[in-house]
Amino acid sequence: MMIRSILALLIALTLAACGSPTSRLEPLPLTPSQLETGYQLGSGDKVRMVVGGFTNLSIEYRVSDSGTISLPMVGAIDVAGKTTTQVEQEVAAILTREELARNPSVNVQVEEYRHFFITGEVKRPGSYPFVPGMSVLTAISIAGGHTFRANTKSYSINRTENGNTVKGKGTDDTRILPGDTIVVHESWF
Repeated sequence: MMIRSILALLIALTLAACGSPTSRLEPLPLTPSQLETGYQLGSGDKVRMVVGGFTNLSIEYRVSDSGTISLPMVGAIDVAGKTTTQVEQEVAAILTREELARNPSVNVQVEEYRHFFITGEVKRPGSYPFVPGMSVLTAISIAGGHTFRANTKSYSINRTENGNTVKGKGTDDTRILPGDTIVVHESWF
């Protein structure tokens, strides 16, 4: 019995010395550009474009893996990293430059946001549609909540910024972005 107690104590001390999986990570804040510019389109988003007088352009488009949408009569245009307002201005400029319209009226709306991912100690890990203004806690709720083993204090978040993966620590209030992967770790005690 004494050996078991000593062994349990040694294991507990070893685990405590290692720290949690998020203990060495820095908090993952939103960058100023993400806060100032608004939602930036990316691969997997679905947008609806309405161009006054052009029914063949007024349809839904899925942003490709390369970050483009392909418009009839115009061709592929790069939309990744741009807001819907920037895409509206670019399409209007192309239609004007190609002399297809004088003062084109272009409206672009996001119909379906790309997904975020959640894994680890949640009841239904997987891929879910992003909703603007989401926090980690909202994402966990969508995934069915924590399991009984979950660390409910901090989480790992993987985010792609400018083609690079950044890993950071988040709390319940950390805002997430489309494409983020949230990892809910197991609690140590």
